[in-house]
Amino acid sequence: MTNPIEITITQDFVDQREERAKKYNARGRSEVQLRLDIECEVYEWFMISSGQWDDDDRWQIDGVCSTYGNVDVKFVKKWYNLTCQKLIYVLRQRDIVENFMFCEWHERPERLLIEGDVVKVNVLGTVDYWNLMDSLRTSQFNGYYVDVKKLISQQG
Repeated sequence: MTNPIEITITQDFVDQREERAKKYNARGRSEVQLRLDIECEVYEWFMISSGQWDDDDRWQIDGVCSTYGNVDVKFVKKWYNLTCQKLIYVLRQRDIVENFMFCEWHERPERLLIEGDVVKVNVLGTVDYWNLMDSLRTSQFNGYYVDVKKLISQQG
């Protein structure tokens, strides 16, 4: 694993989070939890705002990277969990997304982010679309999952 990436939160990111919180479906989450979940967009925001990736208007793509093409970024703890509804969204990405990039929080405040905060993100690695689909397993709880840390380590 590489060293964590330090990202300084700007008012631009906070404003983006607030705008998206107005558009996104909370799906039963509290307003705070919805915003915390939106903060997982910090890595793609950083990559685009620093000029390392290009932005894309399509909902299916988080960024366009010269190395990995059209990328969808996912924050995970150990597994990438997909409800049945999320699986439908991923299936709709099949001809658009080339790679999924998996990240995890290394360090962040245990509250909503504000301007001036510094967070640290671990980039776990990337998995191409079809490798991820081939690695899906049925969850005993709800939907499907992939042990992405194991999958990434096996790609070596």
